[in-house]
Amino acid sequence: MGVGSSLLLVIFAFSLPWSGAALLLIPAVVIGGISGSLILSRDERLSRISKKLQALYEANLMQLEAEVFDPEDKANELGSNYFEFQRGDYSREVLSLHSGLSAGDTADIPYQVIQFHWVDMRIVTRVTTDEKGNRVEKKEEVFDHYYRTALLAEIDVQIDAYIQSYHCESMGVRWTTTSRQFNSIYKVHGESEIVLAKLLKPALVLLLEQLAAEYADLNFEFCPDGTMLISMRQTHLLDASVDIYLADAAQAAEQLMIAASQPKIQRILSVCDEVSRFSINELRRNS
Repeated sequence: MGVGSSLLLVIFAFSLPWSGAALLLIPAVVIGGISGSLILSRDERLSRISKKLQALYEANLMQLEAEVFDPEDKANELGSNYFEFQRGDYSREVLSLHSGLSAGDTADIPYQVIQFHWVDMRIVTRVTTDEKGNRVEKKEEVFDHYYRTALLAEIDVQIDAYIQSYHCESMGVRWTTTSRQFNSIYKVHGESEIVLAKLLKPALVLLLEQLAAEYADLNFEFCPDGTMLISMRQTHLLDASVDIYLADAAQAAEQLMIAASQPKIQRILSVCDEVSRFSINELRRNS
């Protein structure tokens, strides 16, 4: 029995009187991985299981698979390829990472949704007075916490380029487009002027301008291994418009059966479609 069948069984169980629901709920709890205590009140059980159903529902919207990893090791691994994950002079960690596959216009796009957290430490001087009224300076460590969301996509374009609206390290030559709006939002660096000029065609420039109005602090890193990292201020990319609650079993079952779309993820990954129209030979050709 799959997860979807188990969830529907749980919903049906809670639509029955408790004596009948218990018989159906036990196998559903075991199969679906939903735990609970029989000593809880009915409302508490509904609330807890509803939250688990909501989490499972959102994670399965795009058939995302959660990966198991060490948070600090994963951040260091990603930091070896992408400047985005080199942030944090005190600590850095990957909070979550889910893998998925998107049907693009030109090809299927394997991607990962990553939640990243880093900490910067700074020293501040606090000025106080002692019991005698003397000025006392004391240095203290202050820790600033930051969060970012990223999509790491596999594309068949092996170039070294950086398009950034949020400060990050970069390498290579600087390039500006003919669009004043684009240049006011992004700073562009890369391996050569030829590659950057051919990459930033009007269609891609317009798309990146539009995305900047939809998502805050966007950065795009193109890696020579054929991947592209799209990062932004912490954002909930999964569709949160559907709330699952077992108090209305029929409605919950209907919501779980309807295939949900993911406009946010699809919208951001449209950059991959636009970029994938180029071949690496075309980008690096001198003429």
